[in-house]
Amino acid sequence: EQGQDPLTLVHEIDVTEHPLGHYLSQMVDMERDPDHDRIYAVGWGGFYVFNEFDWGIQLAGRHDGQGEGLGQFYRLEVLEDSVVAVTNRDYGLAFIPAEDPANLYMSWVFNIGSGSGMAQIEDYLHVVTHTGALHTFDVSNPSIPQKIGKITGLGNAWDMVVKGNKGYVADNTMGRSEE
Repeated sequence: EQGQDPLTLVHEIDVTEHPLGHYLSQMVDMERDPDHDRIYAVGWGGFYVFNEFDWGIQLAGRHDGQGEGLGQFYRLEVLEDSVVAVTNRDYGLAFIPAEDPANLYMSWVFNIGSGSGMAQIEDYLHVVTHTGALHTFDVSNPSIPQKIGKITGLGNAWDMVVKGNKGYVADNTMGRSEE
């Protein structure tokens, strides 16, 4: 029927209280992994893995970012082999293998400053920071990411998109930057 919203809430899950324990949660980013029928989400409270079913979703695992407030993840990018890259304001960037949601851990942590947005194009992951830098990683083998470049001089970058060989950065002190 014309004018009706095509989306309907069919399932809701409360992750603020769970048998694994009580924790504060504020989700700020999520992506679906159609190859594994999973949804990944990040925010205050950590990194979450949800299994997807016809009837809805179910929490399969959670990683709190090692405690001490480090569970404040901001963005995520699903890479190959069930590896997920996540940004964090305290240390910058981490890689979490998610093939076994019951045993999540950070396999690689790159202390690049206050991580915010990121974009992947082919085998490269570009990550911007609130400290004014853009870092590039080779993720052709996401189990062993390699930092291969850095550009400085940005202001307070929040997110970015990439098209071809151009990156566009959302920066709340400089507007849109083109690289």
